[in-house]
Amino acid sequence: MSLSDDLNVQIYSAKSTVVQPPQQEKKLKMFYGVCRDDYLTSYAADKKRMKLEKSKDGKKKETNAPAAERIPMPTLPESVKMEYRASMKDAQQRKYRISQESPPSVCLYSVLNAGGGLCSATFADNGSMVAMGMGNSQVQIELLATERMKMLKEAKELTQLDGEMDEFGEEMFEETDGPKSVTFVGHCGPVHSLSFSCEKRLLLSASRDATIRLWNLDTHRNVVVYRPLLPLWKVQFCNRGYYFAASTSDATVSLWATDRVKPLRLFVDATDDVTELDFHPNCNYIIGGSEDKVIRVWDVLTGTCVRTFADPTIADRGPIRGLRTSPCGRYLVAAYEEGTVGIWDMAQQKRLLLAQDTDTPFEFSTPIVFSRDASIVAVGTPRYGISFFSMEVASSAAHQQQQQTIVNPTGFAQFCFATKRTCLLDMHFTRKNVVLALGAFEQ
Repeated sequence: MSLSDDLNVQIYSAKSTVVQPPQQEKKLKMFYGVCRDDYLTSYAADKKRMKLEKSKDGKKKETNAPAAERIPMPTLPESVKMEYRASMKDAQQRKYRISQESPPSVCLYSVLNAGGGLCSATFADNGSMVAMGMGNSQVQIELLATERMKMLKEAKELTQLDGEMDEFGEEMFEETDGPKSVTFVGHCGPVHSLSFSCEKRLLLSASRDATIRLWNLDTHRNVVVYRPLLPLWKVQFCNRGYYFAASTSDATVSLWATDRVKPLRLFVDATDDVTELDFHPNCNYIIGGSEDKVIRVWDVLTGTCVRTFADPTIADRGPIRGLRTSPCGRYLVAAYEEGTVGIWDMAQQKRLLLAQDTDTPFEFSTPIVFSRDASIVAVGTPRYGISFFSMEVASSAAHQQQQQTIVNPTGFAQFCFATKRTCLLDMHFTRKNVVLALGAFEQ
């Protein structure tokens, strides 16, 4: 059963130029919590806040988490579940924890002479490969691990296999090793955004040519073309796969499913283009950062805008240039054009912290990523570098119940590493909290 089986495509609009959140939005219920079984990492920085209770089926869940059946979700493959469990186990080990005594290690990949320039990039969740979107409309996949890509056998060969054999999963693929890299050709415009599915068998690419393409990494073929009809800014899979969100150049955010060629939802609350997009970890909400300087949270089930995060005191800081939700689902980290990094608390519906650096504006989209234990958030700095901030300071500020935003708090900024004129497009924390980063040199 999918979200669209009993609900038609609907358009929800509440356009407004008011910066302050409407009062009715504050009254709307938001399930910002994440079910314990769905955690991709252990949120060690906020354990005291976590209040677990046992549901009727005996599974532990966070008190503010949505019901598991609220949004129809596909079942995760067992291989993905095992990988998540291993990731959680590694995140809980103190030896991998980032601190002042144990600074992070960063592995930087610099791209040279990209065709038409490098427009976008994304790492797979396990760090085994990276996808790059080029200005010449091509999508390139590079393997970072030692093994090579596997190629699925042709349909005629697959029909001859015995589906009952134990080795069926291995026999489906060619015996010869595949390539270390592959290039996908299909778009006719720059590729602005990319997103891997949770099982790393599918890849979404969004282009200026007003199409979203779904690529199968087993067959190296384009399997579906989605046509929103307008140039795209962002595309993002939810962490369970199947559903994905996209933003187009008409200030619209849409919800899609991989097996439907038309959107399930259209959200048109924004008054300007939504250039930053993120799926909430519990997959019940889509979060968008707009050129109108407002962050909005939409409910996937009802289509309602349940939260609006904006503040007149930072209205002159410019549009949002980066956006990411914490793994626990409670905090939002946003980067603003004029060089400000802010932490928002969805539980208290207010901004907690600000790190100001007006001398280095974020002219373009900047990557934001959380460490595996979620105690550190990394932000790509405007002038060729990476800054690391402590989420433990943000958690402490949330518990203090302060009315005013804390600006440049002590201990918030942890580390700052510079690159040799490489502008970063994506970053990723491995299971052992090694940072993978990729960018284009002198672009």
